[in-house]
Amino acid sequence: MIEDPKKHQLFLKDELTKNIFASSPDAITVSDMNANIVECNQAALDLHGYSSKEELIGKNALKLIAKKDHERAIKNMQKTLEQGLTRNIEYTFLTKDGREFPAELSASVIRDPSGNPKGFMAITKDITERKKMEEKMEYERDLFNALMDNVPDALYFKDTKSRFTRINKAHAGRMGASDLEEAIGKTDFDFYAEGFARKTYEDEQKIVRTGEPLINKVEQIGEAHGQTRWVSATKVPIKNKDGQVIGLVGISRDITHLKKVEAELKRYSQHLEEMVEEKTKQLRQVEWLAAIGKTAAMVGHDLRNPLTVITNAVYYLKNKYGSSIDSNSNKMFQLIEKSIEHSNKIINDLSEYSREIKLEMAEADPKTILKEALLLVAVPKNIQIVDATQSKPRIVVDTQKMQRVFINLIKNAIEAMPEGGKLTIGTSEVNDSVEFSFSDTGIGIPKENMEKIFTPLFTTKTKGMGLGLPICKRMIEAHGGSISAESTVGKGATFKVVIPANNDRRRD
Repeated sequence: MIEDPKKHQLFLKDELTKNIFASSPDAITVSDMNANIVECNQAALDLHGYSSKEELIGKNALKLIAKKDHERAIKNMQKTLEQGLTRNIEYTFLTKDGREFPAELSASVIRDPSGNPKGFMAITKDITERKKMEEKMEYERDLFNALMDNVPDALYFKDTKSRFTRINKAHAGRMGASDLEEAIGKTDFDFYAEGFARKTYEDEQKIVRTGEPLINKVEQIGEAHGQTRWVSATKVPIKNKDGQVIGLVGISRDITHLKKVEAELKRYSQHLEEMVEEKTKQLRQVEWLAAIGKTAAMVGHDLRNPLTVITNAVYYLKNKYGSSIDSNSNKMFQLIEKSIEHSNKIINDLSEYSREIKLEMAEADPKTILKEALLLVAVPKNIQIVDATQSKPRIVVDTQKMQRVFINLIKNAIEAMPEGGKLTIGTSEVNDSVEFSFSDTGIGIPKENMEKIFTPLFTTKTKGMGLGLPICKRMIEAHGGSISAESTVGKGATFKVVIPANNDRRRD
């Protein structure tokens, strides 16, 4: 017996429909033209929380949808009837106990052999997990966008050709880009100098080749608006699931301020070292002066008594034998007296240099101080003194100590001109100070001695301890002033003394 092919085909279709109905993981419902459910599969029962078909069949399909979506569902049902098919429409569905959940529905029209519509078949898919994933992705996207837009550091993404795929506002501002989209598809060569762009490209291509990140590289960049800044850059490769580098992300932090602070700290550290060195030098100087003072006191005590005895003896002999002393003997007495005077000067200089300087300040004019100093110096006939000092501005100084300074400088100049010459002394106002200059036409000072002339105990003279200029320096510095010298061998030397005009220093 040969089976009817048409019946056999119908049988196969019926079996296929039953199998699809039974095995589908998605809910399938069949409803009439009034949307009343006439058939469903097990997945539909499970989705809506029903235990048997009897509980669900006969219910209107709208009962499975939340009321807020009813109006939209009715419109879409009419649309399905008109078009024959609608796909992937999202609704809020309900379970038997009223719990809401999101689902996606696709519906089609069921027609009879004549093509007349008889009902609807709907396939519903629970999209709760997908919705959660979408919400999570949306949250992460919003979080990422907020980070990109508001982070103060320059943040950017690039492809494997070092072309920008995304940048944030901070990086757009640094590059001089008018908006975030301007940089897309471009490279650093479009925004920065050739040298910096080239080095950046080489670093990034190394990351692409090796897959190794670049961490905290400090570099200097010239920004589009001409300002030079220091940044600390970190670049990390972006890899796919197979470990292949598909791009990179970079973050660049502006550390210009930190660099400035670092430079200031370095300068301060150097200054501090210099201060410590200077204070140490001063401490050693104080200790040295104390040692000299102690030595001077001992020397003065041990020498002044015998010198006094010698002085008194010379005086006695000269008075007793004065008229009978021959010229040779008289010369010897004079030599003894000069030697005594020189010895006393050495003792006085030692004591003076080591003693604390106490100032008795008074207002005076520069010209008067110099005139009084000149009166106390024996000027040889072959020496011409030119007084070019001015009376103003007046200065506040210890006049006796300044006279001693000037006397010493004048005597030194005279000694530097054994064959005669000219000493020009002048004053000038420099800022809030008065500068005295002593310029001679003498033999000059060799270059190798210039740095030593103010050093205690340094001298090129056959007589003397080398304390004259150091004592002058101490007295001048006690006034808050300074002394300096310049010289050309064979042409003379010039000493300059600078004293503040309005000196408020007081030493008891």
